[in-house]
Amino acid sequence: MKHLIKYFLFILLFSVCLSQYSQSRELIDKVVAVVNDDIITLTQLNNAMKEINKTSKEKVGQQQALDQLIDRMLIEQEAKKMGVTVTDAEVDGTINALKQRYNLQGSEMSEALKQQNMTEEEFREQWKYQLLTKKVMDRKLQGKIAITDEEIRDYYTKNYGKIDDVDEVRIAQILMYDKDEAEKVADLAKSNEEDFSNLAKRYSKDQSSATNGGDLGFFKKGDLMDTLSEAVEGAKVGEVVGPVESPAGYHILKVTDRKSADEGLPESTKNEIKDTLYNQKVQEMLQAWLTEVKETAYIDRKI
Repeated sequence: MKHLIKYFLFILLFSVCLSQYSQSRELIDKVVAVVNDDIITLTQLNNAMKEINKTSKEKVGQQQALDQLIDRMLIEQEAKKMGVTVTDAEVDGTINALKQRYNLQGSEMSEALKQQNMTEEEFREQWKYQLLTKKVMDRKLQGKIAITDEEIRDYYTKNYGKIDDVDEVRIAQILMYDKDEAEKVADLAKSNEEDFSNLAKRYSKDQSSATNGGDLGFFKKGDLMDTLSEAVEGAKVGEVVGPVESPAGYHILKVTDRKSADEGLPESTKNEIKDTLYNQKVQEMLQAWLTEVKETAYIDRKI
């Protein structure tokens, strides 16, 4: 009889402990929202709030974070329906393009992320989601967004002021003293086997520009000596010419940008503005689409 009482006491104690453990798990993983066939837990919401508030200037509250998670889940569900995915190679390509655009070398990217309270893994995850969203919207829009030259000029005028109609070329150079060595380096630069800026840092005798990847800035017509001006006159943006001889030595030149007299804006500036305007329109259409989707989606908020 004593053994039987002990057994029942053990079962009772075990049940209480199990109940407390289950309640603890329910508290930690409490469902805070149901979005169609998926759920959002309290743990996910708390993690999202931490990630957002690490880099956000204004603190985001629980409801705002939940709104963002719901939007994200709807986009991911739509991507799954479409069969849209983002590969690691695509994320790598985007990050490498960012490094090149902002001339970030070695550990400079990691240092820049530290200043933003962000890890490389978080940065990659952020861009993976951005690329997924872009793919979904691109599929839905299918070329419906067009950015005109007039919109680009209006944006520039509104944000930066009057456009000066000038004809300028931006060049980078590798200056060398030996002709044979200059021809070898020129072949390397023209083959695109190695980045021009890296070659300039390694081989150029002009130390003042070499540290900047050979960049010399913009030149108006007539500012360059005749031999150099003639060499780059018909060259397209991104094209490498030379070596061109001058009293200073042998110049390997790359046209990195142009300001057209009839447009007055560098191609790089136009492309940046075009990307900005495109992303603005995508965001507007994304919000309109999300509003429409939410009208038919099953969304049950628990908090």
